[in-house]
Amino acid sequence: MIMYVSQPMRGRLAFFRNEDQEWTDVGGPGFTTRANMTYHNGRFYAIYPRNDAFAFLVFEIEISKGGAASFSTRTRSFKYDHYSMCVFFWMVGSSQGRLMLVCWSREREYESSTNEFPGFIDLDVPDESPPFFEGSKSVFVVEEIEFESGKSKKVNNFMEDQALFLGKHSSSFVRVCNQSIFKPNHIYFTLFDDDEDSFCCRVGLYNLDRRTSEQMPNTSLYVDWIEPSF
Repeated sequence: MIMYVSQPMRGRLAFFRNEDQEWTDVGGPGFTTRANMTYHNGRFYAIYPRNDAFAFLVFEIEISKGGAASFSTRTRSFKYDHYSMCVFFWMVGSSQGRLMLVCWSREREYESSTNEFPGFIDLDVPDESPPFFEGSKSVFVVEEIEFESGKSKKVNNFMEDQALFLGKHSSSFVRVCNQSIFKPNHIYFTLFDDDEDSFCCRVGLYNLDRRTSEQMPNTSLYVDWIEPSF
């Protein structure tokens, strides 16, 4: 098991196995509460934004399965064309062995002549995609990353009738069948306020094929996804 423990002004990355008596610090590239993690092909991956380089730093951790607690780490930096627009991001491992970076952007519309919102660009979002927030549109960009080469490529299809569920700090692929109420190649996500510590009680649905989004019926209950642990 591994846990990301946030502390004031810094982050601590540590793991604890069933046979251990104490936590083992992993260290890392100065994590904060904006880091995100996933488990993929027997290794843990943590992702952290590098504002100075407009890139994401991906941190690979392999933990020993027996004996004394030990681990090995590697890092890769991934340039991201839409980095400046990324509001929330996730690392996700799929059943096909693909490691993915998912970015949720809120596209702001502005007149190019006035450049009212410099730094935001148009990703050719269809007009029928309704905004969840005034003056913005919800857009998801999914890229498969190749850790060894440090390269990435855009993903337009999840394959094998899968849907992706995203919470504030959780992510999970689910295979859907014809009888399911869930739709393949869609992203189901909880809607957040700009404040990272608060939630809106709403769920959004994003069509990866059409790149359009819609809001699912409101609920008065707190919304987040529950996913299996490993």
